[in-house]
Amino acid sequence: MKSQPVNEKRYALIRLEDVGPGGSYRTLEDLGKLRAIFTYLKEENVPFQVAVIPRWKNIQPDGTWYNKGIDDSQPDDYMVKYIHLLKDAERCGAVLGMHGYTHQYGETRSEDNNQDSGIGFEFNVKNAPETDTPAFAWERFTKSLAAFKRAGLRPGFWESPHYHHLREQEKVFQSLIGVIYQADVEARAQKGVFFDEGENHYGRKTLGSVFIPTPLDYINEENTVEKVIDKLPTLEGLASMFFHPFLEFPYLHEVKDTQGNPEKREGIPVYMYKGEDSPLHRLVSGFRTRGFQWVSLDRVVPFSPAHRIDLPVGTKASALLFGDVRGVGHADVVVCAKNGVLVIPGVYQWPRNRPQEAAQVWLKHSFLPDEKMFLMDINNDKKQDLVTYNRKMGEVRVFYSNGMNFHAPVSFGKLPSGLDFLQPFKQNGRTDLIGVNNGEEVIIAKKEGMRFRTIATHLRIPSASIMFVGDLNGDRFDEVIACSPMEKTIFVYPNDGGQIRLLPSCLWFSRAERERQVMIGDTNGDGKAEMILYHPEEGSWAIHQIDTRFRFSSHPVVFGPWARGRRTAFTADFDGNGKWDLVSYDETNHALDLALSFQLPSES
Repeated sequence: MKSQPVNEKRYALIRLEDVGPGGSYRTLEDLGKLRAIFTYLKEENVPFQVAVIPRWKNIQPDGTWYNKGIDDSQPDDYMVKYIHLLKDAERCGAVLGMHGYTHQYGETRSEDNNQDSGIGFEFNVKNAPETDTPAFAWERFTKSLAAFKRAGLRPGFWESPHYHHLREQEKVFQSLIGVIYQADVEARAQKGVFFDEGENHYGRKTLGSVFIPTPLDYINEENTVEKVIDKLPTLEGLASMFFHPFLEFPYLHEVKDTQGNPEKREGIPVYMYKGEDSPLHRLVSGFRTRGFQWVSLDRVVPFSPAHRIDLPVGTKASALLFGDVRGVGHADVVVCAKNGVLVIPGVYQWPRNRPQEAAQVWLKHSFLPDEKMFLMDINNDKKQDLVTYNRKMGEVRVFYSNGMNFHAPVSFGKLPSGLDFLQPFKQNGRTDLIGVNNGEEVIIAKKEGMRFRTIATHLRIPSASIMFVGDLNGDRFDEVIACSPMEKTIFVYPNDGGQIRLLPSCLWFSRAERERQVMIGDTNGDGKAEMILYHPEEGSWAIHQIDTRFRFSSHPVVFGPWARGRRTAFTADFDGNGKWDLVSYDETNHALDLALSFQLPSES
């Protein structure tokens, strides 16, 4: 099995384990200690993940049940503060995940205490055959997901309690979410990240999923901090582990004010570390001393395999457009046919196999063979409209969107005929058009009322180039990007406040990148577009950030293999989080597959 590139990097991952609204974290004092741990990791620039148990159940010493969850219909003061603490962690970059629903099973006391959260198994439980079924896995997952949704939290992964479930149940989890934060049942992900490229079939079909193991296990009496650190020099694979936060509690002390009273912040007692000798301190420094970099889950897996959209039979890749035509804050799929336009509205949140809405006829209209179509918000109402350009006649027409269909066409005058790569061009909040005339000359068409006025730029791009636009430096002015397949070069023409430079910065393809499809999009939400290179044969995606001098960053973000084969790639923001997602279209099977981006903005 070929090693994933990310496994060969000196990346370190840490997941805080079994964090639920009970057990070691059942009091406000416990939450204060947990917050101190979150704060320490943030101040040390250590990204972290949290395995959240949504509902905590256990039998108390007096025989009564403790039963609290983030999905309580009337959460008490403690639960409100617990949820707020998780939201704060999320805002600071922590990736939260579903660690089962209750991390236990049973309504009566058992000899092994399986009825208690954090201790018990939830799937494939001894003497409980009802916990072995795919239906049970689906039920517990959906309860966990509903709890996250009720609390306003977003799960980034699934992890079964004690990594214990059956293969048929694992298939259910793969069908519901794209990232499984544990090794798979078939042991293909023992040392490093493993991409399962196959289709998932529980419910609607989806494509692929990712397993992330924890080969360094967790800290305990037999696997001490020192033993874990000693494994690093000879480690093969990903330096990934999990850690129980309560191990830090003895190293914390309560902060008191000048009157000797416990200090509180947001109603939770304030705790601080007594020193720098705790297990977590030793782990953080020990990994760094040995040359490992603490990273977030989204650095290891920047995209999560997600939904599949089935398109009408015979749909060509050239007929697809993506944009927010309904004004809902995220892209929908627009299919342009000879005699009309279909829109497939969607909700692209977990679970990934949710039912697909039916395609809606938004426009019945006969288009001419020479008409090219694109989406653009002409009237600034936050709904993208359909724009057509007749390459033969130069005529421009706009079909306004009202959020439910496209209106009859309105003429917007004429542009020069024969323009190529005509597309929206953004400059400081204004959107005009840009295109290529006579194969080389770049022109801008400024919108003035009900027409476009053509302006020469004096910029000529290499012949036979493909032109893209995108804001590469975050100044709200799109750059012009020309990709020359013949020269295997990307030319970037910076936009200095509305003045496009005539001399480009040049980015050269490596030999391995020359067969890749090129896209431009802001995949991490930092306001700067990245260059996405997709290799269909390998199913690999490389996301290159561009530095302030318009050069490739030295270390691209890599994803895959996912969506391998004869496919066409696109990018758009399908879930409305401001981060552009990966889109791959299999024309033969008319299947459009998505991988959603949850990346954090880069530190540069």
